Amino acid sequence: MRYSILAVLMACAVLVSATASYAVAEDMTFQPRGRALVTGVEARDEAWDFITNLFITNVSESDVTCRVTVYDHDGKDVSSLCNVFTGNRIGAPVQLRAGNGSFALPPGATRMVRIWAQGMVPVVFGHAVIEWTAADAQTDKALIAAIKTVRSGGGGTYGFMSQVNGGQPF
Repeated sequence: MRYSILAVLMACAVLVSATASYAVAEDMTFQPRGRALVTGVEARDEAWDFITNLFITNVSESDVTCRVTVYDHDGKDVSSLCNVFTGNRIGAPVQLRAGNGSFALPPGATRMVRIWAQGMVPVVFGHAVIEWTAADAQTDKALIAAIKTVRSGGGGTYGFMSQVNGGQPF
């Protein structure tokens, strides 16, 4: 009996170690070459909707991969609230991804990352981290970004916009 318990405990230890190693390896696949911190993220769905949109533009000549990670007031990752959109010549923005803030961004292109979900239960007061990587080793600064907060309800929509990183590429 003692050996059975010991074998189970050892198997659990191996499983935990393997899981931890996999998590580290998974994080290593995206090695950021640049990042910017965005403060003032607010999102909630009530009588008034509070929506944060991040507009991210690739100012480099290389394709980049972006990742937006959103943290709530307790530092918990709530990036599942991210939805990535592109523009549209007619009508509303086109959603490219839902529930994830990772996306490819060609040179000169802009994407909008909306931090909000219809009927969302959490109230998010927090921050976001925008990171990027590129295969081209010569690319040192690839992105510029802006944050736009929109409040809508009661028959009106109000908003403001400000530059991330002082409007400087990162």
